[in-house]
Amino acid sequence: MPHTKQKLSELIFGGPNGFNIFRASQIQNIQSPSALAMTELEVFYHKVHVGENLNGRIILPESITALKNLTLTYKENIFSLQFALLNYFAPHKITYKYNLEGFDDRWLTVPSEIRKATFTNLDPGEYTFHVKAFNESDTIPIAESQLKITILPPFWRTTWAYLLYAFAIGFLLLFIRNRGINKLRREFALVQERIQARQLREQDRKEAERLRELDLLKIKFLTNLSHEFRTPISLILAPVDKLLIEAREKERHGQLSMIKRNARRLLNLVNQLLDFRKMEEQELQLNRSDGEIVSFIKEATESFMTWQNGSKSN
Repeated sequence: MPHTKQKLSELIFGGPNGFNIFRASQIQNIQSPSALAMTELEVFYHKVHVGENLNGRIILPESITALKNLTLTYKENIFSLQFALLNYFAPHKITYKYNLEGFDDRWLTVPSEIRKATFTNLDPGEYTFHVKAFNESDTIPIAESQLKITILPPFWRTTWAYLLYAFAIGFLLLFIRNRGINKLRREFALVQERIQARQLREQDRKEAERLRELDLLKIKFLTNLSHEFRTPISLILAPVDKLLIEAREKERHGQLSMIKRNARRLLNLVNQLLDFRKMEEQELQLNRSDGEIVSFIKEATESFMTWQNGSKSN
């Protein structure tokens, strides 16, 4: 039978204790699961250590590798995260992709030499940092990890601050409303005062008109009464004049003259009452004339002397 030679792909190495056989066909590609972890945190380009007091507080109470939630203030919103695949087999062939959920939907690729993601000026809120590790030619990640990140808002953007703002705005609106109501009340009171003052002036005007009408009625009454006096006095003067012409005795003539003088004086008084109307209407004018005062006094006193003599004779 012919002998068939078969390639066994064996390598034989000799040694002092014999030889070693290396068979390439028995080599197996065994892939153990790898872990992807955060390895370093930098805040404002300062490496943060576990338990370090930074800005009055401890940012890393434990190792960044074991940390599940990272809390930063709004003043610490410039930070960097460094990560690494915990597999030392051909690390230069590993590439990384990361994404910050809540900030950017894109996945950014970084080579194995960098292994760092830097974020600046993040708004207060909650984010999730995702990172994946790939072999240089694979599309399926060999490991991935995530870290929840919370950026605390400043005091003026907290819930209590918004409640305070709402309270302040409500108080301001209430103050403006009360001020407007008080202004309207003052304006209304001022309008009421003006209306009352106008009513008082109208009442005073009506009262003045009523008094003027009453004065006019009085003047009219006096005028009518004066006319009534004037008629009988005129009727008295006419017969007296006739009797004076017919009288012959001196004593009788003097008495008739006295009656005439007194009747004329009454007529003058009545005429003065009639002139009162003209004086009210400012139509009366002063007429000055010369006279003889002795005769005037004698005429005025003669009637009283005659009446006194007559009383004594009785």
